[in-house]
Amino acid sequence: MRFCRQLAAALLSLLASGSALAGDAEDRRLVERLFTATEIEADWFAEAFLRAVPVIQVREILADQRRRYGPPLRVSGERGDFVVWTGAHRIPLRLLRDGSGRIASLLLRPAEPLEVDLGTTTAALKALPGEVAYLVEQEGEVLAAHRADDKLAVGSAFKLAVLLALHERIESAAADWADVIRLKPGHVSLPSGFLQRMPPGSPLTLHSLAAAMIAESDNTATDSLIDYLGRESVEGIAGLAPLLTTREFFQLKADPELYEDYTRRDLAGRRGLLSDLAGRPLPPVARVMTPWRPEAEWLMSVRSLCRIIERVGDLDLFRINPGLADASAWARIAYKGGSETGVVNMTTLVTDESGRRSCVVATWNDSAALDETRFHELYRGLLLALRRG
Repeated sequence: MRFCRQLAAALLSLLASGSALAGDAEDRRLVERLFTATEIEADWFAEAFLRAVPVIQVREILADQRRRYGPPLRVSGERGDFVVWTGAHRIPLRLLRDGSGRIASLLLRPAEPLEVDLGTTTAALKALPGEVAYLVEQEGEVLAAHRADDKLAVGSAFKLAVLLALHERIESAAADWADVIRLKPGHVSLPSGFLQRMPPGSPLTLHSLAAAMIAESDNTATDSLIDYLGRESVEGIAGLAPLLTTREFFQLKADPELYEDYTRRDLAGRRGLLSDLAGRPLPPVARVMTPWRPEAEWLMSVRSLCRIIERVGDLDLFRINPGLADASAWARIAYKGGSETGVVNMTTLVTDESGRRSCVVATWNDSAALDETRFHELYRGLLLALRRG
């Protein structure tokens, strides 16, 4: 799930209207000052920026960058796009200032190691605490794998199975991307996404729902599609029974007694309990921000996710969100991730200019809070190793 993050630990961004480019040399000096100053001053930023990102948060994020990657050796770039070079990393960023010269937009992208190889990166992934699984394949050849067939919690990455079930329905001519379904009250889930704010009865095409589910990880779109397809049609693809809707996931996660009741039941009993949940209200968001529960999750292997994204990776709706893959480095990118407290997964299918396809999937589960910034850095290292290899 992407309730409050995907790159929140390493990313801050607000685009303000009326922003204008200042001189490149002056901007480079400002970027260097952000990474070296002992105190980040609030008056360096536009008021609109600070309303969205308080200066204390800016200080914390930039301090974390310095702690992780060291001091800047130089800054390069122009016209708003810059790179901070440290001893072992390059940190791409975008900075724009308003007419008064204050920072109106600052976007820190994930750091890239200057030297990267698959063996070193996978060893670092394997050394993370908790449970880790990964698979790197290129044209069907396994380049790296660890626990590739073990089922771990993957969060919203399960939505790839929903997409494949829909794709198969359309391929069989039993449906069309332009078909319209209407939102029902029972489809409404918690964020991520925005469709939960739309009124019941709103008409949406299957393509619109699928695009929202993949690009924005919209939970209401997901539950609408599961209802349309039928739970069982997705279960066979995902290898899960019963397959939870996101609404049911939140309801079970928020209520320990309900969860314990669910875990004691057999498959038929669990299906019956899920049917009874339809009339219950959604819990407050605060009650679902708890460690993940193994029986109220989507457990899938990295190999199964790779097989699924290979089936749907050419669909046009993947053009919206490339994840951590550099869109300028690949001819085509298909991506879906998932996260909740103690769970993170990233699944990417990349195609280079020669048409060679590579699948990169990694999952990390732990009972403690995850260092997602570190995970993202290592996952990006896998993609960089393929690009440079």
